[in-house]
Parts: sequence; structure tokens; C-alpha cells
Amino acid sequence: MTIWRRDPSWVRLDPTTVSGGSPRRLWRVSAGGRRLLDALETSSPLPPGHEILTDAMIAAGALHPRRDPTEATQTSRERGDLCSVVIPTRGDEPDRLDELVESIRSELGANTPIVIVDDAAPLPLRPRPGTTVVRTPRRLGPSGARMTGLETTTTPWVLCLDDDVELVPGSLDAVWGHVEDPRVALIAPRIRGPVPSAHAIAGRFTAVSWRERHERDRSPLDLGAIPAEVAPGSRVGYVPAAAILLRRRSVDEIGGFDSSMRVGEDVDLVWRLVDAGWSVRYEPDALVHHRARPTWGSWWRQRHGYGTSAAALARRHGRHAAPVRLGAGVAATWMIASTRHRMSAAAAALATTGWTITSLRRRRVPSPWRWGIIWSLAAQGGAVRQLARAGLRVWSPLLAVTALFSIRARRWVGLAMGLSMLLDATGPGDARVSARLARSLIGRLDDLAYAGGVWAGSWQHRHIGALVPFIAPLQSETT
Repeated sequence: MTIWRRDPSWVRLDPTTVSGGSPRRLWRVSAGGRRLLDALETSSPLPPGHEILTDAMIAAGALHPRRDPTEATQTSRERGDLCSVVIPTRGDEPDRLDELVESIRSELGANTPIVIVDDAAPLPLRPRPGTTVVRTPRRLGPSGARMTGLETTTTPWVLCLDDDVELVPGSLDAVWGHVEDPRVALIAPRIRGPVPSAHAIAGRFTAVSWRERHERDRSPLDLGAIPAEVAPGSRVGYVPAAAILLRRRSVDEIGGFDSSMRVGEDVDLVWRLVDAGWSVRYEPDALVHHRARPTWGSWWRQRHGYGTSAAALARRHGRHAAPVRLGAGVAATWMIASTRHRMSAAAAALATTGWTITSLRRRRVPSPWRWGIIWSLAAQGGAVRQLARAGLRVWSPLLAVTALFSIRARRWVGLAMGLSMLLDATGPGDARVSARLARSLIGRLDDLAYAGGVWAGSWQHRHIGALVPFIAPLQSETT
């Protein structure tokens, strides 16, 4: 049995009209479609012939299907014939690798093929019972090591796990609820930060617990608690490869991971799968933990490395890698606002709202004034968050230089800093003042490391696509 979950963006405007998804879409349905909408909202069995509409809603991100996990577990009791596991490693922590292997056997069964790829570790890995160890002649990086492991597997599905993740018992059952959908090429669980150590639990702010708390509350790998259809430009635009379940046929079809990429190879894989017509699912009911880097230096290099991938992704995928995505009307509003012509900016905002209302009226949407204003305000609020984040991360070197000579630039930097600190203070995690200050400080260090990587990558690739915002045509701002 399929469990149908409506996205938080779902809004029933009237009995035959519904809106939702990312970006937001609008559907007007017939009497038969109305029965389907009623069934989705009451968790009743869906009427026959629902597939065309539900498939469109799934693709738009307004609806999220999953098989009943207990049913999926019963039909996949022996998963060894269905799935192999590939673990790329540098052999830094062999004891933790043993723990990961044992947890895989506990979750997937003792007969599950496990391939450990020794990516030219300084000390060759010792053989482990029930596993296959493949050693590369030279260091290939995560993408090359995963491809080496994939080439040794024969099962229709392959679970790729980094050696620094920890499985949560039973949580992967939710991932298996998607494997019977023939359109799905990749399923990714939610990746949370590390399990708190005794220092973090006791509230002692040692260097270790600071990093742990930041990873737990602000991990770049954690994409939130809401399921999603993954696609560039949507609410969840990519998934990290620290833990992913791959359909072998889909990966072979697009040529697998790009082994020339040392970072960003997971984003590149996801976007190529989507461009090829496959579906990529993010399933937060499945959960794994990811350990924090052991030192501040390695943590900084990791964040800097994430940034360096942006230019390579922009070169391959164009606007998908833009740091900001705005509709033309919203972009015009904030461009005018930056010149201090407040009345002109207000006029631009009103014009954009009027365009949205007119579009909704043309489509005979009920209460077009109400929804036009609500959705226009939401678009403006989303623009503020995007611009503030890009200002502190991607554009921070440019703004820092500009602020030396411009009072206006200093005001914008101060506004972005204030908004970011407010989000840090009100976000999840320890509510003490010291904890909030620590979150804000580490967050700014995170931003600086990432920004440095973006600019270094842009210089290396001689490509500015990762620095330039994408402005969508005006008509795309309507539902």
C-alpha cells in the first residue's frame, strides 16, 4: 500500500483547485479529480485512473509517495540479492569501518555483498570476513573510488556509504519504500550531524563540542525533515552522496560519477539523472549520522572544498549552480531598493503583485487578491533570505571590498549579518546565549571558508557562473 504525503506547500483553494510544489504549480481538476483531492486529504484509497494527476503532482513536489515501511520490509526481507554496498575509504579509522560493516549486516542481512574500496590508503586495509576489499593503485577521490566499487557489483541497486557515517537501526526501511517505483533512480536519507559526545551532552563548550553542535544544527548535508522530489531550482536541489541508494541501470545510462571531480560529484550526478528524465527522491524518514571533522583545519578545508565545486558545476550545468534564483519582478524590486529609490522599489513590488493577481484572475483562481498578495509576499521574503545568504557566503569578498568605500554597502552588509545572526539565535539547538553566540561565530567561519572556495574555484575554472544570480522570466513568477 502506498502512503501519500502532501507537501507543506499544498493549498486547497476551492473544491476543484489546488496549488503546491516547488516551484509552486496550480491544478484545476474535473469532478473525478475532485474525488482524488478529497481522497488525498482524508488518507482514503485513491480512485482508479489517478496516475496522470498524481504523477504530475509528484514531479512538481506537491505530493510525496512511499510504500508502507512494514510492507516494504516484509517483501524485502532478503535484500542481499537486490542490493550491494560500496564503501570508499582512506582507511583512517579501521575500527569505525568495522562498526559500519556490522551495522550494514544488521540492517540489510548477512548475505549482502559489501565492497570496501581502499582508495590508496597509506596502510593497505586488511581483509574483512564477508567483504571484498578493492585497492586502487593511486588516490582517485570519492567519485573515482565509488565508480571502482560500482564496477565490481552486479545487483540492481547499490547503496553507497561514506566511511564516516553511522546508520540508525531500522531507519533505512523508509528508503526501501521507493525502490518499486520504476522512475526512481536515486533515494537519499536525511543526514544529520554527529551523535553528541559526552562533552556536548554535558554542555561543556570544548572545541570538539562546538563543532559537533554546529554540525548537528547547521550541517550542510542536512536537507531538513520534509520529503522532496529532488531537482535543480526546487526546495531540495541536490542530495549529498555520503549515503545514497542507486539504481544501477540509471547510473550506467548516464555514465556514473564523473571521476574527474573531487568535490561536487554528487550534485553533478543528481542533476544529470534529472536531466535524463529519472526521479530522485529525498526521504527524511530514513536517517544516518555523519561525523564531524576531527580538527578545525580539516573542517575548514572541507567547507572550502565544497565552495570550489560551485564553478565546475556552473560550467557543466549553467544556471542550476547560480547562487541566487529570483523572478524578474522580485529582482527588479531589490535592484531598485539598493539604489535607495524606495518609492520606485515599492512601485516595482506592487507591479509584481499586480501581475500575479492578474494571472490568477485569468486562470479563474478563487480569491485572486488574497493569494496573489500572500504569494508575492512569500516571494519577497524568499528573496531576502537568498540575498542575505549569498551576501555572506558567495559575495562576501566583493561586499567586504565595496564596504570599505561605500556607506550603502556597509548598510547592506550589516543588514545581512543581522538577519543571519537572528536566524542563528532563533534556530534549533541550545537556546543559551553562549550557544547562540557560538553558533553565529562558527556560522560566519563556515561562510568565509565556503566563499573562499567559490572564488578560488571561479578563478581556477575561469568561469563566473557560480557568482552570478539567475533571473527568471516574469511569467514564471505566476502559479
